[in-house]
Amino acid sequence: MPLLTIVTRPFRRPKALKRNMDSVQMQTDSDYEQIFLVDDVGIGIAEAGKRLFTERDKVHGDYVYILDDDAYLLEKDFVKILRETVARENNPEVIIFKSEFAGWTLPSDEVWEKKVPKFGGIDTHNLCVRQNIWKKYIEVYGVGVGCDYHFALAMHEAGLRFVWVDVKIARMDKFGQGKTEY
Repeated sequence: MPLLTIVTRPFRRPKALKRNMDSVQMQTDSDYEQIFLVDDVGIGIAEAGKRLFTERDKVHGDYVYILDDDAYLLEKDFVKILRETVARENNPEVIIFKSEFAGWTLPSDEVWEKKVPKFGGIDTHNLCVRQNIWKKYIEVYGVGVGCDYHFALAMHEAGLRFVWVDVKIARMDKFGQGKTEY
């Protein structure tokens, strides 16, 4: 069983997907798997979120991280940093990393200071979740707009242990809204 499963949901953006896959393959620690939940019909973000739940048994890593096709890893030591964090923090349920989202750093400063998820202040690419917790709460992800926020909030309200790591892991250059041109 790998330390990490990276879940990627590609949608007709071959250039973006190649950059995504290249960034994953550059990892200095190979204790991961990358799985793909392919959307060839354009089911939309809410439906794509629901597929995370219906296809959750494809995830085998101790931790799960969603890296959609229009995002890519910035940190070639992400898996190594995750491994060190898991060991140092004694297997936390949720690990929050920083990311860039269309020019903004997330979690927002307000969220980072308060350590509480806020709508618009946290993103999918911030969340790395222990597999058993991910499988339990991923159904919440399919609620529509702000699905990543609802997912994080449900885990936070359940009193799960969050660990906040001040390392920028991933970037999404622009908000794609399911567009296929990049």
